[in-house]
Amino acid sequence: MYGPVDRWHHIDCFVKKRTELEFYDGGEDIPGFFTLSADDKKMIKEKLKKITVKRKSEDEPDAPTKKIKTEEEEVIRKQNKIMFQHRDALSNVLNKKLLSIILEDNEQYIPKGESKMLEVIVDIMAFGALEPCEVCHTEGFMYE
Repeated sequence: MYGPVDRWHHIDCFVKKRTELEFYDGGEDIPGFFTLSADDKKMIKEKLKKITVKRKSEDEPDAPTKKIKTEEEEVIRKQNKIMFQHRDALSNVLNKKLLSIILEDNEQYIPKGESKMLEVIVDIMAFGALEPCEVCHTEGFMYE
């Protein structure tokens, strides 16, 4: 769990998306790795070997400039404001049962707890609904 949103993936789904998720470390660097069983540790070490990423040479300019970072921060700030407006509006009119019905009717993953359900619905309102997992076809992913 990372903040109010679950941040986990099936191991095979994670391996497919690891470059997109920018996770280049080995499996033993995953938070909570040492709490896993010996078999799970072995499987994760086999599937998630450390990836070496090519570093930029000194001749290449830094990719993000301060202006780009400032523009990105502004976009994120506006996006965050909209998300909290949605969250506040929904929390005043929807109870746990209605949140669950909305998620079920939209074929979305239903997390435990009213707050987490509200977060999923707000994510859907801001970014759109996500498709189910390509491997198991049952659990949905969440935006990070």
